[in-house]
Formats: sequence, C-alpha cells, structure tokens
Amino acid sequence: MSEHVVGSLYEPGYESWDAGCFFEMTGEKCTLGLFWLDVTDKDVENVAHGEGTFGLWYSNDGDVYFLFRFGQDPWADSVFSVWQMPEEKRIRPAKSLGRHRVGLEVVLVDAETGIVRAVRQALLSVSFSRKLCNSVARQYSDRYIASWSEEDFQERCRKVYREYPEPSDILRAPGCILCQASSSRNGDAEDGGD
Repeated sequence: MSEHVVGSLYEPGYESWDAGCFFEMTGEKCTLGLFWLDVTDKDVENVAHGEGTFGLWYSNDGDVYFLFRFGQDPWADSVFSVWQMPEEKRIRPAKSLGRHRVGLEVVLVDAETGIVRAVRQALLSVSFSRKLCNSVARQYSDRYIASWSEEDFQERCRKVYREYPEPSDILRAPGCILCQASSSRNGDAEDGGD
C-alpha cells in the first residue's frame, strides 16, 4: 500500500517542487518520483495505467541508471547512488532473491501544486529485480565507497551524459536491460481536470 494518496500533497507543507524525477531503492523497496510541469490527463492515464517500460544500466563506475517510459513518451532516466540518500534510508538489498520480484512505486506529482496525480504499483521481472539488487548492493563495496564523493559522482554523470546524450542512447550501453511493466489497471489516478 502506498503512503501517497492521489489528490493529496506529496509531502505535507510543500505546495511546489522543482521539475524532475528521482529513483531510489531502500532495501527492496523502489520508488520512482515524477515531478512534472503541466501534467495532462493523458500523462496521468499513461503513468497510472499505460504501458510502462523500465531499463537498468550499471555503469563501469558503479552508478545505477534507471530508465523509464510510459506509453509513447520519450525515454527518461534517473541516476542513483545509495550514498546520496540519508543514512536511515540506506538499507542494502538482499544478495539472493531467488524468484522474488521487486516492487516499484511510481508517483506522478504536479510540480506546480505538489498534488499527487497518479500512483502505480508495478512488479519488476525476476531477472531485472536480480540485476537491480546486485547493482545497488555493489554500491556498498569498499571500492565504491572509497571512490564516493558528491563531486566525483556529478563528474561521472557528466561523462556518461557526454557519451550518451539522450536517455534512449543509454539503452545501447553494454549490459543495459529492459523490463515491461504490467499494463493492467493497477494504478490510482485523479479524474478530469484537463
């Protein structure tokens, strides 16, 4: 069950957000937050109920690039490192998942009002879940921790985006995998308005 409710503020007391997106993983709980300007009814329908496709690329530097698209929208991405999160949210995922599928909560927020417009729960495929957990778990290695600084992380990201200027370009990176989300009516969406 989501802590986010369609029609309510994403976070009490915050009535606007910078436009953008984030992916984070705490243990085996994943969240994709989408903070969009000019959210349309079609955006809401696509995120809540449309075809969703996710991609994952683990860079040579150990950073996780989470790619996504809903319907026919262009690909977008969010780069992730556990070391950007507050310490209390840094929970290492399981090393061995077996046939377990990781859940992903997608939350679409109108950045201008802070109101949640859609919430979707999706299960990632077994192979995608396994690669995601293994990739994030590697960020707890001594090698990755020793290389960590916010400045170095930002420089690594700039380097990747020079090589892969568009999120769709990352799909061609060696080792990038895709996962199709269920298009069943498993999301909540706000009615009307546009």
